[in-house]
Amino acid sequence: MSTPTLDTLIAGSCDIPSAPPVVTDLMAAMANPMTDAQQIAAVIARDPTLVAQLLRVANSPFYGRRGQVASVEAAVMTLGFHAVRNLVVALSTRGVYGEFTGLTRALWDHANAVAQASGAIAKHVGKISVEDALAAGLLHDLGMVLLLRADPPGYEALVAGAGDVIALAAAERARFGFDHGDAGAAVVLHWSLPESLVAVVGAVHCLTRVAEEGAPVTRLAACVTLADGLCGERGLAPVGPPPGWDGGGALELLNHGVALDELRGVVEDSLSQAQGIPM
Repeated sequence: MSTPTLDTLIAGSCDIPSAPPVVTDLMAAMANPMTDAQQIAAVIARDPTLVAQLLRVANSPFYGRRGQVASVEAAVMTLGFHAVRNLVVALSTRGVYGEFTGLTRALWDHANAVAQASGAIAKHVGKISVEDALAAGLLHDLGMVLLLRADPPGYEALVAGAGDVIALAAAERARFGFDHGDAGAAVVLHWSLPESLVAVVGAVHCLTRVAEEGAPVTRLAACVTLADGLCGERGLAPVGPPPGWDGGGALELLNHGVALDELRGVVEDSLSQAQGIPM
């Protein structure tokens, strides 16, 4: 198989779908300043699976409203337009994964775990939108899914041979000329998603890429990076963090004075309680 490029990934020649229709319609609706919660809810309601997922998020322990949000419109009112947009986009990417077997299943489970851990960290430290953390966590390894779909045998071998995420990124750059962070960010940008999500998806395994971004983006990237590493420590990742990983760079960007052991407890509690990821 020929080596895919970022352009071919985005163009769809590697069977990568465009943004799901509900995302396209939602973006169009939100571009109209006259759109209200009822109209946003009507767009989302076209996808029953997405409705169930969104309601489960709105009723999760993250918000303390368990069982109180009974409709999509109420969820929109509870979470806000910005939060709903980001969550709908992230939740809609489930269809990109295809069949849930082997590495695909492992990537989906990892995305769910990182999203949950990211939301828990965001809630614990403050100054980070929980919804943005959930969405970025679900999207952070989208590039791995795209590369897997582009070259299944080759990419599976690449992942199997990588000792950690840093080694994997280096192997991806040697094989494709870019890594999965580049691939994920390019497609998220192509889908016209918020620039903050584009930046974070591209930087989870290389935080220097957000060094010039403002505090909200750097904190969000740090939050997802820490969640990713802590999930990797627990074996909830196809490829774990590098040996001796201590989250130092991410903790510095988080700028909260929290210790890694404290976040380990936060993540452990969140994952053990199945706190609110709607998959």
